[in-house]
Amino acid sequence: MLKQFKSEYIKHSNFPILFVSILVFFIGIAFFEDEANGWLVNLLIFQVFAASIYTVSKSDEVFKTALILGVVFVLLRVAQYYFRDTNNIYLTLSVLFMFIFMGIILKNILGYLLVTNQVNINLILGVISGYLLIGVLFSFGFTLSEVLSEQAAINFEGIPEFKDILYFTMITQTTIGYGDYSPQSDSARFLSYSLGVIGQLYMGIVMAFIIGKFLQPKPDEK
Repeated sequence: MLKQFKSEYIKHSNFPILFVSILVFFIGIAFFEDEANGWLVNLLIFQVFAASIYTVSKSDEVFKTALILGVVFVLLRVAQYYFRDTNNIYLTLSVLFMFIFMGIILKNILGYLLVTNQVNINLILGVISGYLLIGVLFSFGFTLSEVLSEQAAINFEGIPEFKDILYFTMITQTTIGYGDYSPQSDSARFLSYSLGVIGQLYMGIVMAFIIGKFLQPKPDEK
C-alpha cells in the first residue's frame, strides 16, 4: 500500500498549499495550544496530514491509500480521548503512525526535489516545506521518546505540551541550542544529534542541488 507514495506522484503546483499548512501548524501550536484547547493540536496535525496527502496525490490510487490512512489516524486520535488509555497505547500508536507517515512524505518530497528540473517559486516553497517537515517529523519522534521513556526524555518542567517539544526540536535542528532544554534519555540524545546532522546535510546537499539547477544554462543559452 505504501509503495504508492512515490516522488513521481508529487504535484509541483501544490507545494504552496503544503507550505501554508505547515506555517499554520507552527503558528497555531506556538500561540494557541494550551490545556483548554488540546483539540487544536489534532486539528493542526490533521490539516498538515491532508496537505501532505494532497501534495503527493497525482495518482488516483493514492487517494484510496490516503483514505485508509486518514481513517486509521482519526480513529486512533478519537480512541485516545474517548477510551481509557492508562498505558498510552492509543497515543503511542497515533504518534508512531504520524512519525512513519511524515517520514514517507518527506522521503518522496526530497526525492522529487533532487530529480526535478523545474526551478521556480513553487520549488523554493517545496524546499522550505521539506526543511520544516524534518522538524515536524522529529517532533513526533521526541514525543514518542517522551511517552515510551521511563524517565523524562527532555528536562521539561512537569508534563510537556506539544509546543514545548516542537520548540526544542526546531532549536536543535537550527543548532541554536539555547540550553534551556536538553535531552536526558538515550533515545532523546540520539534523536537530537541525528536531527542536527540531518538538518545541516539538508541545507548543504539539497540547496546545492537547487542552486546548481538554477545556474544551469537554458537550452537556448548554450
